[in-house]
Amino acid sequence: MRKFAADLSARANEASALHQKFGVSHESWHLQPTPSGLVVIVLTQVTGKPLDTAAADFAASSGPFDTWFKEQVFDCSGIDPSTEPLGPPTTCVYHWPPKSAND
Repeated sequence: MRKFAADLSARANEASALHQKFGVSHESWHLQPTPSGLVVIVLTQVTGKPLDTAAADFAASSGPFDTWFKEQVFDCSGIDPSTEPLGPPTTCVYHWPPKSAND
C-alpha cells in the first residue's frame, strides 16, 4: 500500500486527472494496525454527481492509468474495482449525529 501511494505521488498529474474525471474532490488513505494485521481505510468524497454514478463510471473505465490503478488496488486488497468499485458492502452500525427521519 505504501509503494502504491508513493507511485501515485510520483504520477501526481495522472492521479489528479483520474480523481477529477470521476468527481473525486477528496481522498485519503489510512493504515490502521490491528491484532489481525493492517486494515486500510479509504475515505473518498465525490462532488458533482451521485456516488453510485461515479463508482459505475470508474468500474467501467479502461484507460491505461485507470487500468493500472485498478490493478494496484487488486494487488493490495484482493478487491477488483471493476466489479466492486466501492469495495465490499458495508453496514453502518453507528452514526453521529443521529440521522434524521428524512436522511
